[in-house]
Amino acid sequence: MILPDHQIRDMDLVRPLNPAHLQPASVDLTLGVQVARITFNHPARDLLVVGRDTPSYTYSTHSEQKQVILRPDQLILCQTAETLHLPNNVAGRFEGKSSLGRIGLMTHIAAGFIDPGFHGVLTLEVYNCGPLTLVLTPGIRIGQVAFYLLNALPTRTYGSEGLGSHYQNADTVQGARF
Repeated sequence: MILPDHQIRDMDLVRPLNPAHLQPASVDLTLGVQVARITFNHPARDLLVVGRDTPSYTYSTHSEQKQVILRPDQLILCQTAETLHLPNNVAGRFEGKSSLGRIGLMTHIAAGFIDPGFHGVLTLEVYNCGPLTLVLTPGIRIGQVAFYLLNALPTRTYGSEGLGSHYQNADTVQGARF
């Protein structure tokens, strides 16, 4: 069951919650101020062995007035300004805004699912697949999250011992952790 606007608000799933960002069955999330650009420190700069090599990241924090420049075919990591607090019986799904997709901005590549029990900001994989350089300003509506009520409690929730939940309680952009 997808949660409607009033249940999203009443369950305190998003902090801070801007009431103007509540949609009928989702809530818009905004771009936070921290950005990470991926850098590679390998002898073969165009090669990364997944699971063995770890990319390096250059982190920067932008003020509300500072813009983030995203050129075509460029990938950066960004955080949401909001923090999610999912109880053990609620999962979430982050999706990009259609208006951003229509200009070639992908706001998550593979990490849209949010497990029950997750607490923290979301790190978004933001990719410009369009032909134009895009200027992003912290505070813009970057995506939306819908919440799903589970029909039973899971055996283990995100962050439980032994699950290897890398991003629990994140308060900044998180790079890849293998």
